[in-house]
Order: sequence, then structure tokens, then C-alpha cells
Amino acid sequence: MSRIPGLSSGAYASQFQAARLFDMRAELADLNRQLATGRRAETLAGLGANRTGMLDLSARSAETQAFSAAALRGRQRLSLMTGALEHFATLTQRTRSDLTLASGVTTASAVSMAASVGQGRLGEALEQLNTDFDGQFLFAGRASATRPAIEPRLLLDGDGARAGLRTLIDERRQADLGDGKGRLATGLAGSTVSLSEESAGLPFGFKLAGLNGSLSGATLAAPAGVPAAASIALTTVPAVGERILIDLDLPDGSRETLTLTARNSGAAGAEDGSFLIGADATATAANLKTALDLALTGRAATALAASSAMVAADDLTSASVSVPARRIAGPPFATASAYAAAGSRPAVTWYVGDDDAAGAARSSQTATVDRGLTLGTGARADEPALRRAVAGFAVLAAETGAGGDAVASGRYRALAARASARFSGPQQGQEIRDITTELTYAAGAMGLAKERLASRQAFYEEALADIQTPSMEELSAAILGLQTRLQASYQTTASIARLNLADYLR
Repeated sequence: MSRIPGLSSGAYASQFQAARLFDMRAELADLNRQLATGRRAETLAGLGANRTGMLDLSARSAETQAFSAAALRGRQRLSLMTGALEHFATLTQRTRSDLTLASGVTTASAVSMAASVGQGRLGEALEQLNTDFDGQFLFAGRASATRPAIEPRLLLDGDGARAGLRTLIDERRQADLGDGKGRLATGLAGSTVSLSEESAGLPFGFKLAGLNGSLSGATLAAPAGVPAAASIALTTVPAVGERILIDLDLPDGSRETLTLTARNSGAAGAEDGSFLIGADATATAANLKTALDLALTGRAATALAASSAMVAADDLTSASVSVPARRIAGPPFATASAYAAAGSRPAVTWYVGDDDAAGAARSSQTATVDRGLTLGTGARADEPALRRAVAGFAVLAAETGAGGDAVASGRYRALAARASARFSGPQQGQEIRDITTELTYAAGAMGLAKERLASRQAFYEEALADIQTPSMEELSAAILGLQTRLQASYQTTASIARLNLADYLR
């Protein structure tokens, strides 16, 4: 009788038993691998239906780690920035405090010493604005690879091809002082003293703002006309102590008042702001004009010169890569009547970072530290509060002490008052603490985000562990149970293999 191979008696049962043994051995090997590696599967396919959850959780965990890293780096960056700003603010406070003692600066050498201190402060201030973190300059806006502020010496003295602040100050002073009286002209006709601006629309020098006084027998004509002119017509001699007051506006927006007081012949000279009462109105008018000329010259050499320096410093520090500094048309400068064409007379650019006027400084650098949470971490050295302070430091550092003790000390005292206003005051608009507050807020928001991210990351890791990592207790029990079943199967298979017909019939 013929037989079909593989379908003989007991063949199917043997094959089924062998397959079962093979499956159990494979399952035991997999359980031992899980025990050794601590992972349910080596591939996503091995996770079965859990692989979708595994992919989603892994992506969210990676995103959270990226946010956390951004928050950590952002807080480090902001810590450096606020530290630099605090030191910068300390420099401004210290300098402002020093300037309150300017009345004690009475000699040209003392002015030079004060200027040396100013140069040191300028260097420190610019160094804070050049703070960098991991190769990125923190006060350069979007141009983070560019060192934003130039060296102090270059700012003050230029580089030959481009003028520095000292050159701009010298040119501006010449244009403002003119022949020494601040671009004003005085005249005398009989018993009438006249005072007028040099020309209409002139952007330099003193501007007549007012005329009043208590001179008896005098007719005062307040400034009027184009160019503005005023006059004092004496009909009789004034009494001792009677005064004339002339208000003058300066280029930096400040105002000076000249006070001329009538005196007897035995009193002090005209240099103290008084004029001699003459024998008649004509003689008195001549003395008044002499006193007026001296007063204008003295105030021009001090207050107007200080105003010129401040305007020049503001011009230089307000410039940028795309907006060149304003220069005086010339030479000659003493008779200049306008500014030079923009860029025709190059000056150094103190700030060479990002100067996009349309973009906010804070948004020039951003950090995304969570979904929907992007914080501004940028800053620029040319922000108003910082720029004003740099102008104050620079103008003090540029002072040379020239002109002799009286002129140098008077000019420095006038300059100190103007520079001091650049260092603080809500009336100036943005303050340094405003920048610090905004950056501190961003750092605080990052800290809170980091706490949320840490909690979220812990959840993701726990969920991933549930999918990836088997329970050691369950795994050990499964291995033990499978080993018992496998051993029993081997024993049963062996017993069946030894079974013959005689044993079966018994």
C-alpha cells in the first residue's frame, strides 16, 4: 500500500508540536532579550500598535528638550545683558555724582584731569556695550556677529580719513562762536544800542529770545523781524542797580540770560556784567555796548562752547551706518551758514550694529521657549537711553582744557550741567532701567517656561517608559512560566517519541 509523504500517521501532530516548541523558544529568547536590554523591542515594528504613540511622544519629548535648551541659553544671555546694563547704569550714576562737584573745577589742569576720568568711563561704557556671549554680541541687534561699538580713541580722534568727536566739536564751536559773540552783531547809534542775529535762518550761534529790564528812561524793543533784532534806546541815564536782561537760546535747546547792571564809576568793571553810568545817555549807551560785547564774548566762550560740544556729541552718537553724522560746511567754519551735504565730509560711526529704524530693539533677537511663547531678547547700543549716555561720556572725555583757567573752567562747568542731563531723568524718554526691566521680564518668563517644560518632559519620559520598558516583575514571571511550559512540552514530546504499539496497547 502506497503512502503520501508528510501525511503518514502522526505526521501532522509531530509538525504541530515542533512548531509550538519553536514558537515558545523564540518567545523565551525575546523575553530574555527584554530582560537583558530593558526594552520591549529593538524596532518600532516590534512595538506593534504602540508604535504610533511612541512616535508622537518621542517627537513631543524632543520638542520639549529643544524648548528647554532655548530657555536655558536665553536666560544665560539675558543674565549677561542685565549685568552689563547694571554696570553701565552704575557708571552713569557715578559720573553724574562727580559732575555735581564741577563747581570745584577752577583751573585748566583740573579740567584736563576730569577729562581723563571721562575717557576711562567712556572706555568702560563702550566695553559693556560690546559684551558678547558665545561669539554673539548682545547689543548689536540682528547683526550679532559685529562688534557694535568702536574703540574710544577712534570715537574721539577719528582715523584720518574720518573725523572724530574732537574735530566735530572744534568745527561746531567755530560755526557757533563766529567772531566771538555767538553770531550776533551789536551796534551803537547815538544813545541806542542794537543787537541782532547775523542772518536769517542761520542754524548756528545765539538766538535772541527776549529783552526786558528796569532801566529808567529807556525804550526796549524786544527781538523781532527776520533776522531777529532788538534795541535799547536811552533817553536819560539809568539809576544805579537798574538792570537790562537779554535772553539767548543756545543750539542744544538751553537758554542763557545776560544781566547787565548800571553802576557808578567806583564799582567793579564791565567784565562782571555791569556797565558804567556815563555823563549822559550817549556816553552811557557806549558803556552799555562795551559791557554787552564783553558779556556776549564771555558767555560764548563758556556756555555756547559747551552747547556746541553737546550738539556735536549728539550729532555723532545719533549717526549710524546708514545715517552719517552731520558736519558743518567749510572751511572756513566761523562764517559757515549751513551743514555739508550728508556723507560729503565723513565722520566715524560709533555704532556699527543693526540700525533698522523700523524694527524694535527687543525683537531683533528672539527665543521661542514654548509653543506660542516667543520672547524678545535683543538690544542695541544705539537705543535712546544708551546713546544719550554715550554722548555724555564722550563729550566729557573730549574736553581739552584749552583757553586758560577762566575759560576752561567756565566751559567745563557749563558742559557738566549739560552732560549730567544725558545720564538720567524720566523727561529724557527711555531710561536704562526700562531696558533692564524688559529683559528681566523675558528672563522671568523663561524661568516659568522652564519649570513647565521640566514637568512636561517628566510626563513624556514616564509615558515613553511605559511603552518601551517592560516590568521586570512581569517579565521574570513570564520567563519562569514559559520555561515551565517549554520543559513540560519537551518532556511530553520525548515521551511520545519513545511510545510504541505495544506500550500504547498496554
